[in-house]
Amino acid sequence: PNNVSQLQSKIGALLYLGLHTRPDIVFNVNKVARSIANPEASDYAAMERVLHYLNATRATAVVLNGETIDTINSYSDADWAGDKATRRSTSGTITFLGSSPICWGSKSQKCVSLSTMESELVAMTSGCQDALWLKNIIGELVPQVKPAIKLHCDNLPALKHSSSLSSDSMARHISLRYHFIRNLYSNGLVSLNHVSGKSNPADMFTKSLGTNHLSAALNMIHLRIK
Repeated sequence: PNNVSQLQSKIGALLYLGLHTRPDIVFNVNKVARSIANPEASDYAAMERVLHYLNATRATAVVLNGETIDTINSYSDADWAGDKATRRSTSGTITFLGSSPICWGSKSQKCVSLSTMESELVAMTSGCQDALWLKNIIGELVPQVKPAIKLHCDNLPALKHSSSLSSDSMARHISLRYHFIRNLYSNGLVSLNHVSGKSNPADMFTKSLGTNHLSAALNMIHLRIK
């Protein structure tokens, strides 16, 4: 019981750290948090690896710059049916104001997606909500600035679905809340952009990456040694 309590305490602290200053640990901490009620030895080992990693990279921080605030770029990705126990997908999102990362997240989707397109659509919807929230904040702080919202996704079918006004028989079962990007796009409130998987920084929030891939992702989100 004491070990479980200590693990829960560590996870709580690391979730806070990950969501505010260290996006590079978000996926791994969230993955361990899913089994917090009944952790296994592998969960304790995974948490220790995260702590050792943080200790070795304690001088690392997200670098913000004030180049521009006229564009909001939201990147999303999904690991379809990545949870072997529940077959739920994992959404990964990161939203930039200009080139500065503002908010990010990794979350297990609430529904079981029947296709890669569906899981990507759920993730893109989450990223779009973050972008709209950020645009509202900018509107309150700097009323004269009206940043354009650009959504970036590496799944072409999801982008096609969101930009098409025609009905798709393969997507009729998808909840209506995941169709609202189509309405925003048709009204010119967001633009849809394809990005390659290797150039998508949201990839790091859906799965564990190899050293080279992770290094490239960290560079894309401006996480550097101070």
